[in-house]
Amino acid sequence: MLRNIHFINIKPGADEERMLYLLNHEYAEYAKTFGCIERKTWKLLDAHHLDLGEPAESATYLNESLWPSQKDS
Repeated sequence: MLRNIHFINIKPGADEERMLYLLNHEYAEYAKTFGCIERKTWKLLDAHHLDLGEPAESATYLNESLWPSQKDS
C-alpha cells in the first residue's frame, strides 16, 4: 500500500470550507477513478509557536491518500 501525505495551508482570505470540501469530496472522487482507495484531511494541532513563544511556520492541514500496492512487471 502506498500512503501519500501532503501538509498544506489554505491561502488567507480563501473559502476554507469550500477548499476542504473539494479535497475531501470532489478530488477524492476523481482520485478513485485512478485507483485511490481512501482520501481524508485532518486539521493539525496548533503548532504555530515554539516553546520560546516565537512564531514558527507550519502547516495547518494534513491530507492523506491511500493507493494499492504497486507490483513490478
